[in-house]
Amino acid sequence: MSLIFVNPDTKIDGCYYRNVVLMQQMLSSIRSIDGDAYVFQQDSHQYTVHRARQTVELLRRETPKFIAPDLWPPKQC
Repeated sequence: MSLIFVNPDTKIDGCYYRNVVLMQQMLSSIRSIDGDAYVFQQDSHQYTVHRARQTVELLRRETPKFIAPDLWPPKQC
């Protein structure tokens, strides 16, 4: 997968993260390589857009295997 760059002036809110970063860039790129043969895991400790309810719902719906924030060790600390 290629690197994804976001303009430094862009405000990354939950909507932008879900619609642009995840749906338009990351997930479409991953699917073009691996189809459904991947596990999606992200750091949800520091970034609220990663663990927002809408983001978790989207990832549960759009990814074959998703490790939810409550199962990822940094959230349990």
